[in-house]
Amino acid sequence: LDQRLERARIASCAAQHGTNHDPVRRQGRVAVGEAGLGGAQLVPPASGRLDLSVTGELRVQDGAFIDAGGSGYAGGTSTVPEGGTPSWVTGPSPDGGGGHGGVGIGWNVEGPSGEVYDSVYAPDLAGGGGAFDNDGASDGHPGGGVLVIDAGSVVLDGEIRARGKDHQNTDGGHAAGGGGTLRLRAGSLTGTGLVDASGGFSNACYSPRETGSGGGGRVALSVDSLTGFDVASQIRVWGGKLWWCSNSVGRYAAPGTVFVRTLSSTYGDLRIDAGTETDGTERTRMSTSTSLPELGSGAVTAVKVSGADLWVTGDGVFQQRWLGAWMALEDSAGTDLGTHEVVALDGAGRVLLADAGTVTGAATFRGEYRFDRLDVANGAGLSSADVVRVSGEVLAQGMGAKIPVSTLIAQDLRIPAGSTVTVPQGDRLDLEVTGTLTVEAGAVLDVTGLGYVGGDASHPEGYAPAGVQGASIERGGSHGGWGDEWHL
Repeated sequence: LDQRLERARIASCAAQHGTNHDPVRRQGRVAVGEAGLGGAQLVPPASGRLDLSVTGELRVQDGAFIDAGGSGYAGGTSTVPEGGTPSWVTGPSPDGGGGHGGVGIGWNVEGPSGEVYDSVYAPDLAGGGGAFDNDGASDGHPGGGVLVIDAGSVVLDGEIRARGKDHQNTDGGHAAGGGGTLRLRAGSLTGTGLVDASGGFSNACYSPRETGSGGGGRVALSVDSLTGFDVASQIRVWGGKLWWCSNSVGRYAAPGTVFVRTLSSTYGDLRIDAGTETDGTERTRMSTSTSLPELGSGAVTAVKVSGADLWVTGDGVFQQRWLGAWMALEDSAGTDLGTHEVVALDGAGRVLLADAGTVTGAATFRGEYRFDRLDVANGAGLSSADVVRVSGEVLAQGMGAKIPVSTLIAQDLRIPAGSTVTVPQGDRLDLEVTGTLTVEAGAVLDVTGLGYVGGDASHPEGYAPAGVQGASIERGGSHGGWGDEWHL
């Protein structure tokens, strides 16, 4: 249904948030001249997606909501235990929270649950559902839905939400959903309100209601200007917390991604923020880093020129994760043919590369992420199997910030005072800083104790590279020098 109105005003009497009034619903695409949302709640239809087009000003007043929370992919059930995701994505295993921009986590299992998906630059998919709870025989909760807003200008004093559904102890053992999507394009974005596409939390007081929390969603802004709107404090894609009886916090799921492009951008900025506690301190108990969806590499099987651009067919189907990313092409001899932005995908699984129409002889492709600036905040982590190239500054802030990237190429990298940058156990950090690497006083770049793990009852020798004899029982590990054993 395509609704086009000269003017629309959704008054407070239309739908009160938190009352028994039905929320205002618009199916399909809504195009209006001006829209004012005051004391009202606008939610998507049953599909979980709302495309809102406003040719003038969209104003969300204080106390009003545009809310797609809990309207994404469904949670797992006894017949399909995995939480709902796109068909090509692995969903969370039983008890695990849903994912999207960041992975969800389980209550009793360390590490991620499921996988990340969607485009970092132009997200278009809902948040993943939480998995079925094996212990309590409860279905998982749904992820956040999709909000796509195109407006002349946006004044946000209320809230825009696409959160995964939370698990409260009183509602059974439902694993929480992953955060959804907000994609916003406008001439300007102003106001004092909040955007929230965080993963749902899990609050349990006793077994068997201990289930996982959801990973953060994805937000992408394409605006001419941000006037008085602070991305760092007004946008949340935090990972959901595992919360014991509303008191003790155990761990957090991975945060999602915030991508911002303005008129001054070449590539746009990426922010990954773990969030803060209610007292303003950073979250330090992160279970896993935020992974960028793996683009990978492969063979080019066909090309077709389209004006100045080039359609590329690979040896597999190119998924949504490629949209907005960059593709490097080489010929059969390994000669570099250039790197181009992916500006479109089609139903046949091809990608359209901007300004690549003159390229000939492409035999292989390789994915790459490019940004003007990268912020890893409040102890969050970033991991990527693909090259991440940053033309400006990388700011890694917080205790335990992790950046295990196959190759991170940046103009400048700064670790602020009081921050510690590290990597997961057994991983590595390869940095190429063409400008200045700054480790401020009181900051640490630290991989201490994060090499090969020690021996245990099942593997008495200390671990070492393949082909290297590990330390025998009671002996210390070796590398540049020999380890030793205790002598009285």
